[in-house]
Amino acid sequence: MSFRAYLRHSSTLLFESGRTCFSRSKDALLNSCHFSHIFIREADLTKEQKGAEETFSYKKGSGARIAVAVTNEAVNLIILAFMILVLGFAFYSIWDTGRIYEDSDAARYETYKPTDEEDSPSFEELCAMNPDVLGWISIYGTGIDYPVVQGETNDDYINTNVEGQFALGGSIFLDAANQRDFSDFNTIIYGHHMEKNEMFGDLDLFEDEAFFNSHEYGSLYYGNRLHGLHMFAMIDADAYDFTLNNAKVSDGGRESFLAYVKKIARFSRDIGVKADDHVVLLSTCASGTDRRYVLMARIEDQVHPDTFANTSDHTVKRQVAGKPSADGMAPRLIAGLSLAAGVLLILYFVVKRGDAGFDWKKKK
Repeated sequence: MSFRAYLRHSSTLLFESGRTCFSRSKDALLNSCHFSHIFIREADLTKEQKGAEETFSYKKGSGARIAVAVTNEAVNLIILAFMILVLGFAFYSIWDTGRIYEDSDAARYETYKPTDEEDSPSFEELCAMNPDVLGWISIYGTGIDYPVVQGETNDDYINTNVEGQFALGGSIFLDAANQRDFSDFNTIIYGHHMEKNEMFGDLDLFEDEAFFNSHEYGSLYYGNRLHGLHMFAMIDADAYDFTLNNAKVSDGGRESFLAYVKKIARFSRDIGVKADDHVVLLSTCASGTDRRYVLMARIEDQVHPDTFANTSDHTVKRQVAGKPSADGMAPRLIAGLSLAAGVLLILYFVVKRGDAGFDWKKKK
């Protein structure tokens, strides 16, 4: 082969080799670009999906937070409404308690008390207003100074005053089984046991021996004349003691009745009570539902003077008897604490509600 032919052949092989390499390089580059495009596309799709998922997750999380916030808000409002009701009830209790004691205050009926004065509402006018009114009872040195009524049943005046109006303090009333003229051997007179020396609330003072010994007399007006009362026994009685709580002791049972009274009395004094006397039992509820305070007195023609007439301050009487001087303090204290607690709880939930709303807005 000539040198010229050899050179031509070598050039051809080199050209073919170069073209093959270029072609392969081009295919490789194209393939590389294609895979790169696929990878980038897949990456873009993954990013889009991830973003969608995050968006969904965010929206889902926001919805849950809103639901929790709304629920919390509703609970707070319910609790707040309940606290307002409690506060309102406390205000009502204070007002109602004051009204009850005002209705039961002996001073309310003082103008009707039998006296020799003119130009004032008289006892007769009270009787004309309510025919069930039959008398007036006073126990010297206590807050017991009230008109006496009698209904057809013992329930008639439990929550009705002597003017015939509804009153939780009720009235002082005779047992329905007794005679209105106190002609029975024993007559039972009932009254609620109340704070602030009202109704028969002062009967428990006679549980103190010194008070019992120093408070011996009272008066009972009936039949258009005044009679004396001479206290002789104080009993912490069983409410179901039917021997004592018997409004109709038979003639043959009077002696045994008086002996029984002397036996069960907490304190007693010997004033010579006999079977032909007439006695009254002032009865009121004690602590618990099965106990009663019963103060017994004999009705006498002689009316003793009221030596406590110038010492009408019942707080002094409570101190003498060793009782708390702040009458009615317990219900007022409870009502006051209820008010304070209600106000504090309302303020707490209002502040808590505001904080919860602020946090929710920040999280949004």
